[in-house]
Amino acid sequence: MYWIVAAAAPCTIFAALVLATRLARGAWPDLALLGQPDYLPPLGILPTLLLWTITFGVGEEVGWRGFALPRLQAGRSAFSASMLLGAFWAAWHLPALFYRDTYVEMGLLVVPMLITVAAVGSTVYTWMYNGTRGSLLALAVFHGLFDFFSVWPAGVIGPGMVMTVLMVFWAVRVYKLHGPTTLAPTGKVSI
Repeated sequence: MYWIVAAAAPCTIFAALVLATRLARGAWPDLALLGQPDYLPPLGILPTLLLWTITFGVGEEVGWRGFALPRLQAGRSAFSASMLLGAFWAAWHLPALFYRDTYVEMGLLVVPMLITVAAVGSTVYTWMYNGTRGSLLALAVFHGLFDFFSVWPAGVIGPGMVMTVLMVFWAVRVYKLHGPTTLAPTGKVSI
């Protein structure tokens, strides 16, 4: 089930946003823009997706969930570990506030949004990590797809904001369904 969620959730949400854009604006968004990563020349959709999955998916998840999360869960609840990891994750992204156009445009509003996104995102990622008994590949796919669809300017109605709001509801659901101790039905993975 987690593999289906890892791959299908970001794709389904984005597809729904593309359809909503079509219905609201009467024209299809320019999906070719998905193949145009920030600060790089256009690469095409699949190479850009691969780049996102390798750098943000694999690159971040090896550290955040592969190394840090099992150690943080060893002495605390999965939720507490997620919140602590979310704080580190937010701090990791703080330098982007000074150069990434979309962050700079948001001004100081971006700081509480970044902290919120990291906290709720960390809860969902912990659910997926514990639910898959520590599969970094599932997390890398999810992280790569989520970032790919939520950040790039594809002419779609607010993908980042919509995906973030849905992530908040998802995190609340995970917390209510499985509780703070494990955030997953399978228990927590710790070292």
